[in-house]
Amino acid sequence: MKKQLLLALFIVAGLAAVFAFKQEHTPKKYLTLTFFPTNWITIVDELGVSQTTKLKGNGGYKADEWIEANQTHLTKKFNELSAKEYKLIAVSPTQGANHLFTTYIFEKE
Repeated sequence: MKKQLLLALFIVAGLAAVFAFKQEHTPKKYLTLTFFPTNWITIVDELGVSQTTKLKGNGGYKADEWIEANQTHLTKKFNELSAKEYKLIAVSPTQGANHLFTTYIFEKE
């Protein structure tokens, strides 16, 4: 009787240990942010929902104007994404014929 009770306890303890340390595998979720200086910032989230913010840049490249019109908005978006627990995992600059834009890829933590 004691052996059966001891065996049952070992089985229960073993199953408890297996389920306690079993990790759930949830699919990763990604978000992209594309930044087109002086024009727009577009975010596409893990559900495919797109949000575009128009920038008020005029195409000028004076440092103070560029920062106010563009970089301030980009930094604000990065901080918003960080607060939503997104982590930057890749950056891809792309140059077209007459334009340069950058795509940032984030992963939901």
